[in-house]
Amino acid sequence: MLNYKKLVRRYFKIDKLVKERAETILRQHHFDQIGNTKPEDIFVAGFPKSGNTWMQNLLTGIILNSTSERISPQIVSEIVPDVHAKHYYKRLFNSMIFKTHDLPKKEYRRVIHLVRDGRDAMVSYYKMEKSRDPSYSNTLEAMVLDGKGVYPTKWHLHTREWIKNPFEAELIIVKYEDLLNNPISTLQRISKFIEIEITDNDVMKIYNSNSIEILRKKVVKYGWDYQNKYKGTSTSESFFRKGMIGNYKTEMPSDLITKFNEEAFKELEHFGYL
Repeated sequence: MLNYKKLVRRYFKIDKLVKERAETILRQHHFDQIGNTKPEDIFVAGFPKSGNTWMQNLLTGIILNSTSERISPQIVSEIVPDVHAKHYYKRLFNSMIFKTHDLPKKEYRRVIHLVRDGRDAMVSYYKMEKSRDPSYSNTLEAMVLDGKGVYPTKWHLHTREWIKNPFEAELIIVKYEDLLNNPISTLQRISKFIEIEITDNDVMKIYNSNSIEILRKKVVKYGWDYQNKYKGTSTSESFFRKGMIGNYKTEMPSDLITKFNEEAFKELEHFGYL
C-alpha cells in the first residue's frame, strides 16, 4: 500500500526545490519578486478606475521621453509594473515606479496619490465589471452602498487613508481632472517628483500620444498584457471607457448620488468635487 504521507512530503519538497531554483534563475536575470521594493521606489496609488492605467502609460512616455506607437501594453507593464498583476518584475532603473490600488503601506515611501471624483470612478468601475462579465451579480447600488465587489475598500475610505498618510510617505496628490484640464503643469509636477527633466513641448507630445483612442488601438494591435488578471477584458472598450468628467450625472441614479455625497462628503469637499 502506498505511503501517501511520504508521497505528499516528497511532492512538496520537490515543489520547494523547483521554486527555489526558478527564483535563483530569475534573480540572475535581474528579476525580483513584486513585493521586494526599495525606499526610493515610487508608487502610483489610486482607487480603481481613477486613470491608473492612463497614468502608467503617461509615465512610461516620460521615462523613455518617447511617443513611439511601438510602446505596447507589454512594454508599459515592464517599465511601470502593476503590483496586482505581476509576481515578478525586472529592475530596469535604480528607482522603479509601480502601479497599485493598495491602501497605505509602510514600504511605500514615495507616493503619487491619483484621485478621481468617486462618483465617476464608481460608475466606470461598475461598467467595467459588467462588460467583463455580463452575469456580474453586483449592482451599482450594492457597490456604492455596501462596497460589494469593490477593491480594496470604498472610495472615500481609500482616499481618506491616503490623505491621512499614516506612514508619512513623501507624497503628492494628482487629480485625474487636472490631467485632463491642465496636462502640461500637472505632468511637469509629476516629472519633478520622479526627478526627470522634460520640456513642455515633449510633455504635450507624450500626452497627445496617450489619448484613450490611441490606447484602445494599441490594445487591439498588441493585445492586453493583463489577460490573466483582468479575465474577460477582451476588448479595449471594456477597460478604457469615456474618461469624461461628470459622466456620473447621467449614469448614476439621483438618489444614489445623494447617498454617495452624504457618505463621502468630507472627501468630496476636500478635493473640490462639491
